[in-house]
Amino acid sequence: MTRSSSSTPYPHPEDHPLFARQLALEEAILDGGVTKFRADLARAKKEGRFSETLPGCWMISNLIDPLAERIKTFVCDSLAGKPGPGAVGAPILNRLEPDAVAFIALRAVLSHAVATNHTHHKSTAARRIVAELREEVQHRLMAQGRVHTFKYWTEQIKHARHRVTRCRLRKKLKANFPDLPSFTDTAGKLALHSAAEFLIQAVVEVSGVVTIEVRNNKIGDSDRVMSFIELLPGAAHRLAQIQDKAESLFPRFEPLVCPPRPWTGAYQGGFVGALGQRTRLIHTNSSAYLEDVHNDIGQLDQVLRAVNALQATAWRVNRRLYDVLKTVAAMEDGQRYGVPSAQEIPYPLRPPECDTDKRAALAHIARIKAAQQAEAIRVGHRAALDFVLRAAQRYQDYDAIWFAHRLDWRGRVYPMSSYLSPQGNDTSRALLEFAEGLPLQTEEAARWLAIHGAGVFGYDKVSFADRLRWVADHEAEIRASAAAPLDCGWWTQADKPWMFLAFCFDWVGYLDEGLAHVSHLPVAMDGSCNGLQNFAAMLRHPETARLVNLTPSAKPEDIYQRVADVVTAKLEEIARSSSASDQEIQDAAQRLTDMAIVIGDSRERGAGKRNARVRKEARAAWDIICARWLRGAVDRKLVKRPVMTYPYSVTMHGMAEQLAEILDERILKGTLPVPEKHVGKAKHLLKRVVFASVQEVVVAAAEAMRWLRAVAGIVARDNLPVKWTSPIGLPVVQHYWESDMIRISLVTGGIRYRPFVKVDDE
Repeated sequence: MTRSSSSTPYPHPEDHPLFARQLALEEAILDGGVTKFRADLARAKKEGRFSETLPGCWMISNLIDPLAERIKTFVCDSLAGKPGPGAVGAPILNRLEPDAVAFIALRAVLSHAVATNHTHHKSTAARRIVAELREEVQHRLMAQGRVHTFKYWTEQIKHARHRVTRCRLRKKLKANFPDLPSFTDTAGKLALHSAAEFLIQAVVEVSGVVTIEVRNNKIGDSDRVMSFIELLPGAAHRLAQIQDKAESLFPRFEPLVCPPRPWTGAYQGGFVGALGQRTRLIHTNSSAYLEDVHNDIGQLDQVLRAVNALQATAWRVNRRLYDVLKTVAAMEDGQRYGVPSAQEIPYPLRPPECDTDKRAALAHIARIKAAQQAEAIRVGHRAALDFVLRAAQRYQDYDAIWFAHRLDWRGRVYPMSSYLSPQGNDTSRALLEFAEGLPLQTEEAARWLAIHGAGVFGYDKVSFADRLRWVADHEAEIRASAAAPLDCGWWTQADKPWMFLAFCFDWVGYLDEGLAHVSHLPVAMDGSCNGLQNFAAMLRHPETARLVNLTPSAKPEDIYQRVADVVTAKLEEIARSSSASDQEIQDAAQRLTDMAIVIGDSRERGAGKRNARVRKEARAAWDIICARWLRGAVDRKLVKRPVMTYPYSVTMHGMAEQLAEILDERILKGTLPVPEKHVGKAKHLLKRVVFASVQEVVVAAAEAMRWLRAVAGIVARDNLPVKWTSPIGLPVVQHYWESDMIRISLVTGGIRYRPFVKVDDE
């Protein structure tokens, strides 16, 4: 069922009858990317988010440094007694960092200068600056006061998903600080508005990109003098140039209808027309690295042959599976077949008892939050499915399609296709099959096809003989699934249901036609935690090699389950470390937590040490109760991503985020035995236990990673990148240069916002 690509010459795209069609498709894809970029930019301008766009970021990066210097000078002169317009606002600005103030001013002024909804009045920008300055000052005062109270409520605000919830939490936060200045008195308003007026004028003077236009506007029967913020002609021209350049940076790649152009260098290959001029062999931001690769392209002969063999492989849309998937996607209950529903998830109705029972009200709020999270996930998954289906529809009538490929800077090969891809998710991969089929011919080929089917169903942690037996035992179900997929729901129980359904179609062909059956189905050969496989091979470590199936065995090892077992044992040890009841431990943990907040907010001598001791005791108590809650909840799926990413130097914080995603998913399904308000504590316990368990299971890899980090540190001290050449000739360069950046800390909507702004080199 395999065929060596080296036995046949690489197909030349110019000789293909659809070459001209492919040229036209690439032009259309590029035009579509430009159209989308312009629409997104126009929407951002209309919503006042111009500063978040690529052109807006460029303007702010170039202007923030001189504006911050201008603000420093103004504040110093005003506080020294030098009179001038806006001097009354200097004390307000003196409370804040000049960089943060400059960012606030630039964001407001530039967003209004390029607005497309004709609301770019100077007074509108001034009101926005006033509101953000007020909020920034208030938050800085709160952060300097009761620190732990401030941190607690800001964390709650940060994780709130709904605007109304954030607004309610901000009110609760401010209620803890009754002495907070509101700036609602005459003096406060005057100071804020004076500061805003100065900042707008400073942006005009320093930037050279905006101006204030004063015009008489007729309103009713009277004339009114109004001020508008507008871009200067030169700035508008420069902005247009940046926009033109940015428009071509984000095309949505799609399959080709003729063979891709073979890669012969770092700049020549892949797409055959307009998109080919914008793609490179290696996806990297370093032009110097790309140039070095191009100059030494001769040593990349094996790399080029591998990439070209992949992209010379012709695929086609599995039309039979596409018809089923399209039908299911249109159903209201399509989730029964493993696809996200097209219907919105309804919010639960408020029970009458919520008016009198506080616990019932809190439970209802939790259900609303879960529904909001579920709806956000559904929308994302549904959009991805729709994109894949539309791509499949566009290419289903072609006898063959191809995928241009490129490398990342580590040497991993990826198809350049935004949605439909041989490396996509279950539905994307199931929709693709080889355009050129081959007869099975041998029992060995049929055997591997059966092993593939058992694997995508999820029956892959047993011996090959057991997998073959499983397929034979379920012949009736496989036939029923292939004959009437919508009537037989058995196939939806698979780990990868749509890939398994594609297998069912193909296996029935083999059952009916025998070894003469022509199969187009790709047989997946999945690795066992590839990162650790590489470490095991390099280190020649027999135990790690056994765990990741690099050594022969009758039954596959499962390193994820091994780690899950170690995590379970550690949690059980923690859970049994106290003989107190669950309620007693939880009450003690809550009492210690409250005590830590009170001590942390006090100004007494020695409060810091006492607070650290109490917090440590509180964490130990929470660890015990969380370990008890998590009994039976740890499985291989929970630890799989942390184990997979460990060889790629995932941090403990990164593991916490990965675990949080899975825990949130289980909350929505109602399968997590941890109260929702305490999931954060369970996450922090799990990240520590999982990290330690992974290191315990893969000792050799952990030691090698420590050695590599030490070597990288020595190299970095000499301001050099870490570089090496892979066994097949690919030069790899890891260069994480420290850019001259400034980090601005400010508050927007009650949430701390800390953008980086690059400072241009002199």
